Amino acid sequence: MRGAALKRSTAIVTAVAALAAVALAAHPAHAGSLKAVPGESKRSGPGTLFDYVVKVERGIRIKREQFADMVQEILFSDRSWTGTREVAFERVRRGANTKIILARPHTVDRLCAPLDTNGTYSCSIGERVVLNHRRWVRTVDHWTSSRPNYRRMLVNHEVGHRIGHGHRSCPGSGKKAFVMQQQSISLDGCRANWWPRKPELRATKRMYSASAVKGSPGFVD
Repeated sequence: MRGAALKRSTAIVTAVAALAAVALAAHPAHAGSLKAVPGESKRSGPGTLFDYVVKVERGIRIKREQFADMVQEILFSDRSWTGTREVAFERVRRGANTKIILARPHTVDRLCAPLDTNGTYSCSIGERVVLNHRRWVRTVDHWTSSRPNYRRMLVNHEVGHRIGHGHRSCPGSGKKAFVMQQQSISLDGCRANWWPRKPELRATKRMYSASAVKGSPGFVD
């Protein structure tokens, strides 16, 4: 009986060790920690400067440099906020006033607190623009355009919060959505859109020419 009990005990220990190994593989010690993507750029243009660093959660399977390059391509486009000539972006190695972060859902929840992202949404809070990796990869079921266009929308929307914009509603069934509409939640009858529309660009000009408060208190999308 002692031999049988010893075998059962050994089997239990082995099984526990195997489960622990699986758990460690799924949740490595560095889970939740962020790593900056090296790189810098010239300033995108005139206006109030938002210098930024790109960070990606360790362990995410993604080409980090490619992600950082896409963020820069979006922000530096004349179709984005920099086209107003009222705000500018510059990627820096250190001392950034804006952190653009790609992270797993649980890490997004932590970085966005006290906002409730519920393992689902992205957010902009203070100096952090936090993009949900699950959404970056999968988009959302109701999105009617391509994945690259969803990513453009996500970056423009969350950075739009960072520079001071709130949310907008669908302007009417069948019309093009504002980029500051919560399109990750619902298109609400509008057509998908991934660039700021003219009224949003004009609002940016008014906001900055009037020396309004820059940045946002925090938004979940």
